[in-house]
Amino acid sequence: MKDFKGCGQMQDFEQIYKDYFRDVYLYIRSLSRDDLTAEEIAGETFFKVLKSIDSFDELCDVRTWLIQIAKNTYCMMNIAGR
Repeated sequence: MKDFKGCGQMQDFEQIYKDYFRDVYLYIRSLSRDDLTAEEIAGETFFKVLKSIDSFDELCDVRTWLIQIAKNTYCMMNIAGR
């Protein structure tokens, strides 16, 4: 599951989305305390994942990678909103 290199990247992405969307959503929901923000950031997170899946460090845990992207996206959104 952690090997995202090669021709199966779209299937890998779909599986990652199915397996981890809820985790990412709930994490951002706990930070933002807002359903709409959590949904927006989760969607943006997976868009970023789709664009960068080929650069995934296979030594990293997938959930950790996703949560880090989500956290950074949330923080950047807050900075931009100031």
